[in-house]
Amino acid sequence: MSTPASAILERGTTPWLFAAALATTLPHAAHQPAWLSALAAALFAWAGSLWWRNARLPGRWPLALMAVLAGAGALFEYRTLFGRDAGVAMLVVLMAMKLLELRSRRDAIVVVTLGYFLLLTHYFFSQSIATGLWLLATMTLLTACLIRLHGGPLSTPGATLRYAGLLTVQALPFMLVLYVLFPRVSGPLWGLPQDAHSGRSGLSEQMAPGNISNLALSGEIAFRARFSGPPPGRDKLYWRGRGLRDHYRAAPATLAAGPRCARHPAP
Repeated sequence: MSTPASAILERGTTPWLFAAALATTLPHAAHQPAWLSALAAALFAWAGSLWWRNARLPGRWPLALMAVLAGAGALFEYRTLFGRDAGVAMLVVLMAMKLLELRSRRDAIVVVTLGYFLLLTHYFFSQSIATGLWLLATMTLLTACLIRLHGGPLSTPGATLRYAGLLTVQALPFMLVLYVLFPRVSGPLWGLPQDAHSGRSGLSEQMAPGNISNLALSGEIAFRARFSGPPPGRDKLYWRGRGLRDHYRAAPATLAAGPRCARHPAP
């Protein structure tokens, strides 16, 4: 089914969408697996190459297959498709994949809307002043994409950015009003200091200060152990966990399984 002429995306708008998509996803590379960042970079490069050569975009089935493979990779990495880390990872990949089907103005609107949503996810990981300044600049770029999309190719890039910056400045008073009047909530932003759907038992491959204390406060079983012979006495149920010597120059942290260790004799 062909796209109506009035809905076809103007070629000069695509670089704006590429820049906005890169600006909204690039900071996430600091806290995502290397393979996922490499996948997103490869998709960006592929989409850019297709646009540069004015080549035909891939069909729905190749994109659907890539989406399934990306979901399987995220499921293998995070053991879930829900929660903060897995959800943001999927959004980054889907943003990169969306650039491979930029055929109409509707596709461009989806990219911009997804970009605005991705801006919010950065506050899950950092609420610093540098993050806020970066997001303000990126929001201005996304707004410039909308101006370029609806205003046509008549305006110059400089004029488009200036108009987008003016709209951002005009929105600052409303932002300040919301900052003052919006109810304060106890705890971090949206109550998600950590991944709400991450595993709460066991020791992961990565550690950060506070992980052991959070695990110790949990009433769930920490781990399960099997013995080749008779189980040892309770006073010998002691396991040494990972340490943080490089950060604190202290002795390795230890974890005593105690009564919450589930013992299973060898079959």
